[in-house]
Amino acid sequence: MTVNQVNAALGENFSTPKDKDEQTCFYVEPRQRRDTGIMILNHRVARLDVFTPPLINNVGHSVGVVNQKYAFGKDKDVHYYTPR
Repeated sequence: MTVNQVNAALGENFSTPKDKDEQTCFYVEPRQRRDTGIMILNHRVARLDVFTPPLINNVGHSVGVVNQKYAFGKDKDVHYYTPR
């Protein structure tokens, strides 16, 4: 998903940073979901962080259930970019 697709899906107006060094990897936070963050890497969504679970999706699964069901979250260590 590109930044433009994220904007369309969330009704946001994110843009690529003007600083060339920051364009490869940057982080955005949706206005209406301050408990989530989206990492953009090489112009595509690379990671979605949820800071205050439980976040429930459209079929009623929470983040933990989705992680278990689809084997996401094998690496549940604190990420490099997450403040300790």
